[in-house]
Amino acid sequence: MEGQTSSSPRRPWSLYVIITWAIILAFNTGVILWDLTGPLAQFGSPDTLFGWLSLAVAFVAPFGFGASVYGLWELRPWGRYLFLTMSTLFFGFNLIGVWLPGGVPPNLQDPTQIRNARLLASVRYGLALVIPLIYFNLNRIRALFQESGDQQTSKSTNQQIDEPADPSD
Repeated sequence: MEGQTSSSPRRPWSLYVIITWAIILAFNTGVILWDLTGPLAQFGSPDTLFGWLSLAVAFVAPFGFGASVYGLWELRPWGRYLFLTMSTLFFGFNLIGVWLPGGVPPNLQDPTQIRNARLLASVRYGLALVIPLIYFNLNRIRALFQESGDQQTSKSTNQQIDEPADPSD
């Protein structure tokens, strides 16, 4: 084992941007939990199926995004999948919620302002949905996470092979 250096794959700068985004999302969704009227006002009343599902996503999101930060930093395949799942759920529910009654700020009264606010929010949430899906499915990024997973598997296999057999067995 002496003389070996741990050669971790180099992370592209764009992955640092995504990791920072995941940290902000974990913090932001955690702050929403402190004010329960936030998710309820944003997603509609919890007496609807969509309202309850949205509230469940709001409770799971801080922990999911937080765990995905660790997985992305360590280049674990599950970190990639977790971030994709969490961002799809979170931004998908936000995108749908914008078009439900009460999905825009209540101070907007003019139908043109309401339509523009919905379109702008749809573009924002739509891009937040599409960007991670495209980014994490780029061949070089997907390979980065697969190589890391392969290295972890080979390390654990090598450790099992290097351990001497127990003579008492």
